[in-house]
Amino acid sequence: MLGTRAFGDSIIMSDFINQLAATGAYTIDVFCKPELAAVFEMNPSVQHIYTAPMPFCGKKGWNLLRLVAQTLRLRGKYDLIVDIVGDIRERVFAWMLHPARIVSIERPDGMAFNHLIRRGGKNLAELYIPPAQEQNYYKQLSGLLSYLGCKTQEKSISTTTNATTEGKYVGIHPFASQGCRLWPWTKWHDLIERLHQVGLRVVVFGARQQAAEIEAELSDVLVSGQDKVCCGSLQSFFTELAQVRLLIGLDSFSVHAANYCRVQNIMLNGANDWHIWTTPTTTLIHGDESCPYWPCYNIPQCHGSYSCIRHIRVEEVYDAALALCKGVH
Repeated sequence: MLGTRAFGDSIIMSDFINQLAATGAYTIDVFCKPELAAVFEMNPSVQHIYTAPMPFCGKKGWNLLRLVAQTLRLRGKYDLIVDIVGDIRERVFAWMLHPARIVSIERPDGMAFNHLIRRGGKNLAELYIPPAQEQNYYKQLSGLLSYLGCKTQEKSISTTTNATTEGKYVGIHPFASQGCRLWPWTKWHDLIERLHQVGLRVVVFGARQQAAEIEAELSDVLVSGQDKVCCGSLQSFFTELAQVRLLIGLDSFSVHAANYCRVQNIMLNGANDWHIWTTPTTTLIHGDESCPYWPCYNIPQCHGSYSCIRHIRVEEVYDAALALCKGVH
């Protein structure tokens, strides 16, 4: 498997790997960016992890000599490479590794996901073509798993913590990689206040470098000794996430992580096309889609107004959160 993209993509891939490994027919290695290795290190279905800086998505810094050395090391080693993205860059990279077989997803013209990739190189791989009406990425990958001989598994929400003190916690992840995905801090503040009023406590998730921002924006609403801030390692994030009864996040990796952990989640979606990214365990709340540029696929043309995400109301998110918390026993 090729982990060439970002954290959210790697979490989706990790779930795909688990289902593929469950067939017993595959021994799975991952070739990924160094910063993504931590995701796959937590997955017992992955046998080996190989890393090299790559010129794909997000951080553009890469080391040509290291990439070539790893490619030569792995060249001709594999019976199968699966590309779940369908981008010409992944296909060329897979072809350079010279496996016996490359299977790649190829979406028909008009599918929303095609706005996110560079198409081409169809002659380099054996193609799985999802139904033209199937816009959702998770459902596309479910079809790819079936194509590879894997019976996909239905998601079931975890209810193991709801009878404990931990079950009173709602996870909050207020961060995303782009401004057009962010919900205003004032609204997060008001939402937490409302959750407190019904006896719920929160865990605010972030990266280590985001702890200061959480302190600056939410310190006056977080209750010392009751609410939590989790800004540690990726492992600590997953450990804490698995204990919450609900995760509220943005169009970002946290909702995919919640789905991976079978934790119910709410995704606040703005500029992106939610048809693509809604997970099997997600309750979607989308903002104002009257913007003439929507969906802009997170390449804003609205000059910073970001009305799509900013118009989501606190009351709407609170009502959905309360309904989900009451619905889990």
